[in-house]
Amino acid sequence: TDSDGNVASPIHGRTPPLASFLILALMRSARKLAGVRSSTNPTWVIPNEDPAGSRQDLAHHWLGLVRGMAEQLATESKQKGTASEARIADSRKLPLADQSVDLVLTSPPYCTRIDYVISTSFELAALGVDRSSPAFVDLRRAAMGTPLARRGARVEPSPGWPSSVKTLLGAIRSHRSKASRSYYYKTYSQYFRDCESSLREIHRCLRVGRAAVLVVQTSYYKELCVDLPALYVDMGKSLGFAGEVVSEVEVRRALAQ
Repeated sequence: TDSDGNVASPIHGRTPPLASFLILALMRSARKLAGVRSSTNPTWVIPNEDPAGSRQDLAHHWLGLVRGMAEQLATESKQKGTASEARIADSRKLPLADQSVDLVLTSPPYCTRIDYVISTSFELAALGVDRSSPAFVDLRRAAMGTPLARRGARVEPSPGWPSSVKTLLGAIRSHRSKASRSYYYKTYSQYFRDCESSLREIHRCLRVGRAAVLVVQTSYYKELCVDLPALYVDMGKSLGFAGEVVSEVEVRRALAQ
């Protein structure tokens, strides 16, 4: 509560900066003491049945973390630099003016069906959004790269999509494995529709002659290679970008493993 007795409710409205700062410290402390670990599915996080400390331990750790974070902010505020601003928005509908951005640097969800919302369920619970709440389900279904198929969503590729994307989707749809024609085809088609929407927004906001840098990763559907860097380049070109893969790094360990 603030000095006026108002209770902060992150799920129902904007939380004041100080309350947000204290909640962040509480999240970090609680996650550490809860001993959160991954299951066989790396995105499904599970707290230990026996927490590592009591409420007093949590309060002590939280206060220490608050002091440390405050000291770090105080140190950084003394350093000269440019002003910054953090905003939260959907990449498919950016609250930015046309041709107002000089550089875009982003790492979108990879086409690996990793459930990013599930992986942050501990933090979401601290904000009042538990796994059983409608808000959690809505967020999970709306996220780019979600493994959940959206109800009533358009499945067929758009006419303007590059042939490489259409070929991949066709190969997934005709694959002999179970649910390829139904579930997997829908979720992959859904991913590339989100990809197109996000790239279209980047193209709208980016000034002419400026650059967008995207970090993406190749994956597989069964034995089919999903060459996501090349697919993003092709999708970008269909929207008016001039693009290429400028750097490659071998990934020796993947979250899916």
